[in-house]
Amino acid sequence: MNISLIDVAVIAIYLIGITAFGIWIGYRRNTSSQQYFLANKSLGWFTVGAAVFTSNISTIHLVGLAAGGAKDGLVIGNFEWMACFTLILLALMFAPFYINSGVATLPEFMERRYCPQARTFLAVIGLIGALLIHIGISLFAAAKVFESFLGVPMIATIIVLSLFTVVYTALGGLKAVVMTENIQVVLLLGGATLLRSSACARCRRWACIMWRTSKKLSRQGSSTCSSQSSMPEVTSTVSPGWRCCSATRFSVSGIGAPIRRTSSACSGRGL
Repeated sequence: MNISLIDVAVIAIYLIGITAFGIWIGYRRNTSSQQYFLANKSLGWFTVGAAVFTSNISTIHLVGLAAGGAKDGLVIGNFEWMACFTLILLALMFAPFYINSGVATLPEFMERRYCPQARTFLAVIGLIGALLIHIGISLFAAAKVFESFLGVPMIATIIVLSLFTVVYTALGGLKAVVMTENIQVVLLLGGATLLRSSACARCRRWACIMWRTSKKLSRQGSSTCSSQSSMPEVTSTVSPGWRCCSATRFSVSGIGAPIRRTSSACSGRGL
């Protein structure tokens, strides 16, 4: 394994800390079913919204959709945009109906509306779907990242993450899950912002290197920016629209596409 002691320490502190916090915030010795499953309905809108946001992001977005977007483009995000309409429909039409009926889960509503067999069937289908689709893929994506960057076996990652998650979920109930996800939303957004900023900075420097290399190859030397002579093509992974920090503007048709000199305006500024 390529994992260092610092990596081990950071991962251990995070796992132990988030588990301890979940148990501390949610565990009660003599708790009622309403407190365990519904947190006594004491959670505010921001807390619930942040928990839903974190549950939907996870490694599926940060790894899977990011890789799909890098490969196929922005079209990968269309599914997420379409989800906005269904969520608005759920919030405006279905959620008030469920709240007024006094049910806590959709299987419970199916039992009241039809029969106990309908509740059992929907609960089983939902559980299997969650395990095989959302939870399973999330664990696999996380394990793949640990294996690729740190050399940790995938099975070990899946087992460790599952054990820590099950411990604070089983002991703390819904409140533990929601409150720990409110901490994780800060880590997810902060990490994604840091990663994007670092990637953009590297792309910008890489664009400058490619521009200087192409300038040497074209033997223009120290010619003025008003020259309209063509420059040889170079291949890079610069994102569309990046402009070199010197003075020459480039247009890129897509990720990994050849960079061509399209203008010689000496502004020296990025987009």
